[in-house]
Amino acid sequence: MSLYNPWFSVGYRNPGHWDISSDNGRWFRIRGTPGDVHVYDERIDESRPHPRGAIPFKSVATAMAWITDEIMGSIEAKEGKQP
Repeated sequence: MSLYNPWFSVGYRNPGHWDISSDNGRWFRIRGTPGDVHVYDERIDESRPHPRGAIPFKSVATAMAWITDEIMGSIEAKEGKQP
């Protein structure tokens, strides 16, 4: 994953439309309805080219927890710390 800036923001359009992004573009998008939520990983990663499959979750909260874990883990890896 290419993280130039560890700061990110969460954009909300409606209950089924969330975007997680930074200065260098959108990293993840969350789409769906309660019980049928999908995360699309849009991070730049040359070892995992696009398109990538959707990752299913039961709620936006669990999807956000997974995304946060992914971001924090990649920042720690970049800084040489153990996750």
